[in-house]
Amino acid sequence: MPDQNNNHRIRINLRPMSTVIDDVPTLAWEPKPGYPGIAVGTLVIFGGRPAAGKSTTARWFGAEATNGTLPGAWYGTPVSVAWIGTEESEVYMMKPGLRAAGADMDKVVIPEVQFESEDGTDTVSILRHLNMQALADEFKAHGIKVVVLDPLMSVVGSATDVNRSNEVRARLEPWVKLAEAIDGVVIGIAHLKKSFTGDVVAALNGSSAFGEVARSIFGFAKDDNAEDGTRLMTHAKSSIGPEGLSYTYTLEPVEVTTDSGKTAAVSRFVLGEETDRTVSDALRDAAAGGPAASPTDKPVTDKAAMLVQILTGPNGALLEVTKDAAVAQMAEAGYSADQTRRAREELAKRCRIGKPFRKENGGPYYWQLLPFVEQDGHQEGAQTMRGLPSCHPASDQGVSDAIPGLDGKDGRLADSPRARDANRTATVTDLDSRRSPDSDRPKLSCPDWLAQYIDDLRAAGETEVTSFAVHAAGRANGYGAPNVSTYIQRSPELSFVRRIGQSTVYAIAPAEATS
Repeated sequence: MPDQNNNHRIRINLRPMSTVIDDVPTLAWEPKPGYPGIAVGTLVIFGGRPAAGKSTTARWFGAEATNGTLPGAWYGTPVSVAWIGTEESEVYMMKPGLRAAGADMDKVVIPEVQFESEDGTDTVSILRHLNMQALADEFKAHGIKVVVLDPLMSVVGSATDVNRSNEVRARLEPWVKLAEAIDGVVIGIAHLKKSFTGDVVAALNGSSAFGEVARSIFGFAKDDNAEDGTRLMTHAKSSIGPEGLSYTYTLEPVEVTTDSGKTAAVSRFVLGEETDRTVSDALRDAAAGGPAASPTDKPVTDKAAMLVQILTGPNGALLEVTKDAAVAQMAEAGYSADQTRRAREELAKRCRIGKPFRKENGGPYYWQLLPFVEQDGHQEGAQTMRGLPSCHPASDQGVSDAIPGLDGKDGRLADSPRARDANRTATVTDLDSRRSPDSDRPKLSCPDWLAQYIDDLRAAGETEVTSFAVHAAGRANGYGAPNVSTYIQRSPELSFVRRIGQSTVYAIAPAEATS
């Protein structure tokens, strides 16, 4: 067909999809083997409230990339990082923070624009005179694969209406093209709104275009339920695969010596273990701002009552049910995965369900109800209906047998797995609801237990131990993963040797070295 000026003939071409050569994304970061955390050629957002640790996490990510220790496509191949920041001082925050993270400083650059004239050379921020093609060419020439925009709003500009999607898209899409051009990743640091409805992506400041253009979004939050300072990181959005993976993390103080010769304590991101609790859970709890439910509170919701029924076996047995199985059974009853999470959260506030736990490293998470214990320590029968009582404060809980032994005479239990679940004895232990194999043994503090555990390994002739082994032993003795992670990092008896997948190998110091 002719164009408006009748100068050329234009026709529509229908290109068969069969001519497209498809592929799977290359993963820049795999938080655990095979999990698509961050793909090469994408814009990623780290979102959270102020002081949640977003920039500190980005420094860790960049440091791992410069050392070739980031699990993913660049593992074993150090790459360079470009840091474009307007919010933090490069002298007092950025470089000390990268030092604490262990970055190779020669592989971290600050892009600038230089103007040369007869009067000399003038240097300004790259954002003042942005040429995306020239920037991409320079990045490719120097092997830069990670670009950090801190904050992401700095590339949007003050003249842009951040609430208008078309304007925001026009500012962000060049950075998506840059990520594709360098076969790398652009990480934008963003803030979350003060009001929170439960959706991390929707809570990003500004237009919905921020969440739409980014291929992956990670949320970060402090967890008020964690007494040891543990925080939460959740993969809130993924356009390339599963989402919803959550990890605990801590911001550990590290003493660094600056170029001035002075020393200071600087925060370092330390990735913890996978957890069933999400950033949405933490922020929703913070927004609610109330204490755990009391016996005078309103009855449990239908969804929580349904979850209780799923987790309760014949004769009131407290079943161990995998998270996936519980979600699937709730779905059969008409409840979504999010409603299931809220139901578990409701029961947790009433002290009626323990923290999710694993039976083996890398295995599925299990959910299990806690036995209801009266103030005087006497066990009541399992409650499965709307009248489910709230428990008293966990600090007052005693240790009690969960259920009496069952003989299987109902014809359904006998020697079945359900019977074994029903006849096992559960106990309510300390605040984190973990069950110890020996309820009579005195409870040590976590650092004292770790020191004793290391002594036992040393006495057995062991010279190394993996983080998985320490966490498994800690879990078996009633210590939560965040506490164990914290004291592993602080222990003078353990020193880093190497990484094996998601596990860390530590050398055990000889006894004479610690005495």
